[in-house]
Amino acid sequence: MLISVIIPHKNSPKKLDRLLTSIPDQKNIEIIIVDDNSDACLRPGRTDFINSNVIHLDNINDNNAGTARNLGLQNACGEWIIFADADDKFIKENFLLLLNTLYEEKKSDIIFYKCLALKEETEEASNRASLYSNLLYVGADEYKNIAYNWLVPWGKAIRKDIIIKNNIKFDSRMASNDVMFSTRLAYHINNISIIHTPLYICYESLSSLTATLNPAKAYDRLGALVDRNEFLMKNQVKIKKDYGFTYFFKSKPLIYNMKKYKLYIKWMIVTIQVMSESILNK
Repeated sequence: MLISVIIPHKNSPKKLDRLLTSIPDQKNIEIIIVDDNSDACLRPGRTDFINSNVIHLDNINDNNAGTARNLGLQNACGEWIIFADADDKFIKENFLLLLNTLYEEKKSDIIFYKCLALKEETEEASNRASLYSNLLYVGADEYKNIAYNWLVPWGKAIRKDIIIKNNIKFDSRMASNDVMFSTRLAYHINNISIIHTPLYICYESLSSLTATLNPAKAYDRLGALVDRNEFLMKNQVKIKKDYGFTYFFKSKPLIYNMKKYKLYIKWMIVTIQVMSESILNK
C-alpha cells in the first residue's frame, strides 16, 4: 500500500462525501475514516462510500480529533501518511501528481504541498492557508523551518516509518492537538521535498473549531504552546519566525479572561527563555 489517507470525522457526512469524491479511487490508496462520536443521525454509513478501499473505525475512547488520528495511524498500512479534515477536499486532478511523486520518491521523509482555502458559505477565496503555503517559497537551507512552522496536519505527506520509529502521536486535546505532533515530527525528519502545485483546499467555516474558539479551547492551545516551547528549549532548537506566536495571539483575548493564569505565566517565562537562549538549529 502506497498511501493511507486518515480522516477524523464528526457530524459532517455531506462534507465527508465531498472529500471522498476528491480522492482517486485506486488500489494503492487506502482511506481510513475515524468517526469521533458523531450523533447517530450524522454517522457516515459503512457501505455508502464511492471509494472501494475504505476502512471505517470508531473513536469510542475519547472525543477529539487527536485520538481519532492516532487510531487511524495504528491501522494504517500505507508507506506514506496523509491527513485530511473531513470538511476539506483535495484537488483531484492534481492528486495524481502527488501519487506519482510518492512512487518515485526514495529519500524524502516528508513532502509539503501547496494548499488553497475557500470560505464554506460563499466559495470565495480565504487566507486561511496562506500562512502555510507562503512557507514553501524559501531556499533549501530553510526547509527545516517549514516543518517546525507547519503546525496543521494537512498539507504534507509523511513517511510512516518516521512516525512509528519515533513514536510520534497527537495529543488528547480538544484544540491544538496537532501542535506537538508537528513539532516532534519536524525534529526527527532530515530530508524534505516540496510540491508547489496546489493539491488541497481547506474550508473556512463559521462553525469550525478555530472559528468557535472559547476559553476552554484557548487554554488547550496555550498548553500546547507551552509544551512546544519546552520541547524546543530542551532540544536546543531555535526557529526563525516561529508561527507558534500567531497561535497564541489569536487566543490572547480569551486567555486574559480565564482564571488559570499559571499556564499563561509559564508560557511567557518559557518563551522568553527560548527567545533569549543563544541556541542553534538542530
